[in-house]
Amino acid sequence: MTSPSVSFPAPPNEPEEYLCCHRHCSPCIKDYYREALARWVTAVTDMGGDPNEILRNLGRVP
Repeated sequence: MTSPSVSFPAPPNEPEEYLCCHRHCSPCIKDYYREALARWVTAVTDMGGDPNEILRNLGRVP
């Protein structure tokens, strides 16, 4: 369970679908998002939080 006394960083915002050109760019804007999300998960976990719980509380599917 996530401690309410700890302030966790906000997760990165997933890019809107229209921001991806679907030309298989490397890296794609979605690649940047996945990398940022992985860094966020690591940071929250290192702080003793549950990233999935935080995402659920924000209405986002983990």
